[in-house]
Amino acid sequence: MATELPAVGLLEACDDARLLGIDLWPTQRAWLEAVEQGPRIHVWACGRRSAKTTTAAVVGLWDCLFRPQMSACVLPGEKRHSVAVAVNVKQARLFVQQAKALVSRSPLLADQVKNTTEDQIEFRNDTILSAFACSSRSARGWPISTLLLDECAHFLTETDGPQTAEKVWEALVPSTAQFPEARIICASTPYGEDGLFPRLFKAAVNGEVPDMVAQHATTAQCNPTITAAFLALEQARDPDSFAYEYEAQFLGGGGAYLNQDVIHAAVVDRGELPPEGPS
Repeated sequence: MATELPAVGLLEACDDARLLGIDLWPTQRAWLEAVEQGPRIHVWACGRRSAKTTTAAVVGLWDCLFRPQMSACVLPGEKRHSVAVAVNVKQARLFVQQAKALVSRSPLLADQVKNTTEDQIEFRNDTILSAFACSSRSARGWPISTLLLDECAHFLTETDGPQTAEKVWEALVPSTAQFPEARIICASTPYGEDGLFPRLFKAAVNGEVPDMVAQHATTAQCNPTITAAFLALEQARDPDSFAYEYEAQFLGGGGAYLNQDVIHAAVVDRGELPPEGPS
């Protein structure tokens, strides 16, 4: 028999030691507050080691356990899903592991777990938290009340190539349609200026979609445990890589690999060379 917990706010669940009991960093708190209040679509551009996966796992658990009103949108006997899509199987299972760790240490939530595998947690209230590697075929037809795309700027498969993120978006976003209060989160470190992630981020920043908001933060802003000394060394080692990996800048493909000063130094105005004579 399904067991429903009462409705609890996202930040309230995080702050309550009997529930999720997680000490939020300031940027995490601000972004989760935005998720709790709405709108529907959130685009997070953030540097490496910004706790994207953990933050997304918190949202997934909140949706499964503390939003009982969402169950009114599913058919009798139908299970409601909170789905995370990751770059690969290992990353997907890391998402599930993070969620399991949060639930297992909670005095009130551990008993809510009905069954677990490496890829999902099934709860007694007929909700399921699932994660899988990026694919446009997985989870089609599921009722998804929260969709989390983890590192979606880096989605790539042999079948869909660089269009993988677009295909996943087209396949899974319609699965959230029956939930007026659904949440969709695209979180990633940027990788180039083309593709789904930069397009969504730009649209959100420009206000092109009323129900979408963009968030941007560097590694230093997100994660206070990363030292300034480490970041300074990384910047000195490779300034271009540092710009997109740690500062979450949207750089063109060439900017990530080619030093522009070297290119300009190699190009000189020599005029037109005379034709070569017979050898």
